[in-house]
Amino acid sequence: PTSQPSGMLLRAGLCLHMVTSGVHQVPAMLKAQLSSHGLGGAALGFDSASMLREMQSAADFLMEGFVEMQAQKLSWDVTKRMQSTDWLQCPAPREVTHLVGLILNELRATQMLAAQVVSGEAMRSMLPQGPFPASSIAHMPQGPQSSSARGRQGGSVAIQKDLQRMFAKKITFAATNFIGAGGGNKTTVAGMITHVTKLTLKTLVEEARLCTYSRHGYQQLQVDCAMMRWVLPGCVDDEGEVLSLLDEVLISGQERCNDCVPVDHPTIEGLCDAKRKELLLALA
Repeated sequence: PTSQPSGMLLRAGLCLHMVTSGVHQVPAMLKAQLSSHGLGGAALGFDSASMLREMQSAADFLMEGFVEMQAQKLSWDVTKRMQSTDWLQCPAPREVTHLVGLILNELRATQMLAAQVVSGEAMRSMLPQGPFPASSIAHMPQGPQSSSARGRQGGSVAIQKDLQRMFAKKITFAATNFIGAGGGNKTTVAGMITHVTKLTLKTLVEEARLCTYSRHGYQQLQVDCAMMRWVLPGCVDDEGEVLSLLDEVLISGQERCNDCVPVDHPTIEGLCDAKRKELLLALA
């Protein structure tokens, strides 16, 4: 990036201020300044409607730039984290890793920055909401990993995974999709967070496809995705697309795992609950 995301957001805030109050004051200011020169009538020629459109367009453009830059930064951090981890030598999972903390911290920072410009919107919590979610169908191995006793179930799981992948391929990542995500023509903080989250998870999917995992490496990926399944749906506009991308991470990990044996659900819940308590203490 050639400039700081915060600078883009500051300029967007200035444009939004002009839209809400600044432009409407211009005719009166022009009249006051020009009347002493006998030119007060010239203020009537000021095209407020055109200026409002230009300022709103500039604000939208700058906020798109801010969101894209935030997503680019976080995606690069995720890439470095995934590539620096030796997934073949991972120990058995004992906690949610720093990868999840990195994503949540950056999303929270983005949310706080955006809230300074997009006012009047209640901030959504970046903490786990509600009970621990049920296991995704993507947690279940397919093909050779399924026992003969679960042959029929394995076939059903494979079909559902194929459907999930088809849905994931239809997810759009255009920058303009978060404009007016909350309804109407107003950009929302939740819409901005949704866009950053989707682009970041898309990067995570691509990186997961490039790694090779041992049994414990895949299990660690499973624990991390489970924690994100608990936190992210509550702070985005499109829960379905976010969950679909997380499922795609796991499916990609299974395909690259040399001994795919998932962690049982109670163990994952215990590890994620420990992370939840850590997050609560950090925000206390």
